[in-house]
This record gives sequence, C-alpha cells and structure tokens, in this order.
Amino acid sequence: MNTNRLAILLVLTLIVQGAVDARGQNNTLPIIMPATINVDSADPTLSVEKVEAGLVLAIGASRMFRYIPTQLRDSLLLSDSLGQPPTVADAASRLNASIVCFVQVRRFMNLIRSEVTFVEDRDFTKSRSGVGLASIRYADGKNAPVADPAILASIQRALMNVLQDGSVYSDLDSGLNVRPASVIVPGGIKFTSYAAEGSQWELFKAPPVVSYDIVQTVVHALQDHQDVIVVDVETRDSMYATGGLYLIENNKPLANTELRILRLFEVDLAISGSFKQLMNKAVLELQLLAIQEDGSYRTLKASLKDVDNDTTSDLRGMVVEALEELLPTVPPGNEE
Repeated sequence: MNTNRLAILLVLTLIVQGAVDARGQNNTLPIIMPATINVDSADPTLSVEKVEAGLVLAIGASRMFRYIPTQLRDSLLLSDSLGQPPTVADAASRLNASIVCFVQVRRFMNLIRSEVTFVEDRDFTKSRSGVGLASIRYADGKNAPVADPAILASIQRALMNVLQDGSVYSDLDSGLNVRPASVIVPGGIKFTSYAAEGSQWELFKAPPVVSYDIVQTVVHALQDHQDVIVVDVETRDSMYATGGLYLIENNKPLANTELRILRLFEVDLAISGSFKQLMNKAVLELQLLAIQEDGSYRTLKASLKDVDNDTTSDLRGMVVEALEELLPTVPPGNEE
C-alpha cells in the first residue's frame, strides 16, 4: 500500500468533510464508493492519484456526499475475512455505499476531459453520467503542463452534469467556484483593404502575422472568463491536424471542415470575423458563433469596432472591447 497516497487522500477527505460537518449535514449524506478511475497511463501529466485527489475535493466541496478513498476502501475490505474478492455491488453494500463511481480522464494537448458515472439504486442498475472539460493554464519550471487544477475543474463540471445542477459550487471561494462552461475557440479573421495604392496600413501588409496576434489576444482575453473554456491556438491546431488539416490560415474565415472537426472535440462556440481597411480607419468585426452538430454555424452576436490608428496595441484594445460585448463578463485588462 502506498501510505503517502492514502494519507493525502485521508487528509483531503477530512478537510472537505469537516466543512460539511460544520454545516451539520454530514451524518445523513449518501456514501460514494469509487469503482474504477481510468487515465491514460502513457500521459505523464495524468495519474490515478491526481484524479482521485480531484475527485475527493470535487465531491467534498459539493457538500452532497461522503467519499471513501480507494485505498481506504481496499483496506476496509481486506480487513474483513472474505472467502473471495467481493463484487463491486458486494463491496458497496459492505461499506454502506449507495453510489458507485466510475471516472475516466483524458488529455488532448491543453484540454482535459473528465467523464463521471454514478451507478446507484438498490441493485446498482441505474446509472447517470456527465462530462466536464477544462483548459490547462499552468506549467512547471521545465515548461511541462501542470494539469491538477484543470483535472479538478473538469471533474467538478462533470459532477454538475451528473447532478444536472449548475449551482453546486456557486457559493464557494474562487479556487473551487466552478460553473458550467461552453468550449470556445478562436477562429479565422478575414482581411480586406479598400485603401488606395500606397496608403495601405502596416496592419494589412502581413495578414498572417496580424491575424495570429488577434487570435492570441482572443485566447488571453477569455482565459479567465467563467462561462467559457477557451482552447488555445496550439490545441486548436492539433485538433485540426487529427482531421487532416495541417496548414491553418488565421486570416481566412472558418471553413465547414474546420467546424466539423471542432464539433467532434465537443467545441460549442467560436470567435471569428473580419478586419477591413477603409479610407482613414479600419473596422473590426467579431462574431460569436454557435457550432452546430453538422458542422455549420449560427451567428449568436456580432460586434463592430472602429480602429483609428495603425498600431497593434489599438487593434488589441478593440479586440478586447468587442469580446466584452459578445461575452459581457470578460474580465477587463487582459488584452496584453
């Protein structure tokens, strides 16, 4: 037995259940017993230990259940003189658990996907499942991704879907205050110049470079937004590569092929638009698109912004202002 792992899980369990006890609810809460926790063993950013630590916190923070850590479960069952290993249902019965939990966590680049399934009722035949996603935002000193916060957030969202209740964590502090969110990607921005020859702005002389700056600004501006999970450019381009698209032009509108690939990755929304130079100014239009199951899209909202100066900083500022109109709770000051 890995005693360090068990000790950590027990401490986490005591912390979160202590918060429940303080509310006087702990004694009557249903007990959850883990059945299997499945991760990609070849992925160095994931481990059963990390996922179970996230599961302990997510279940405890919900204040709706008690959780039996895996190794505590095994210890209790081994201490019982059994002629043969118990079935999952037998184990749950002996531990007085009314819910058996199955968890699967996978990573695609910087996107974490968790699926949680509750099997319950007296015969353990009734089940309900939920999926949650979150973006990896942090890296260690060697620039390796640190997935732990995203694992926790994705499990929280999966649990909210299982429970069909988006307010489970709404009154908690910022670290655990997670709510349902749509997955959004930055899409292409079409460049057009109507300026006379010789008066074209510098911003329109290198559309691939400037459009890349725009999509990066979109990612940075949305990364703290509570209602969306923004997909970074590296992860987005890797999604396209799985569908056979290897040359992505950020200065071209989203194509149906791109939209179909994004939908396969459970992406709900996209930001796309256009950037046009007129006589003495430019106009930026950003659109919020809902991606349909068939790879088409529906425009939910649009924002037009005048760009008066031929500078990257002015363009970035207008991108952020447009996003604030499309998704009003974008925290200000994230345009850098």
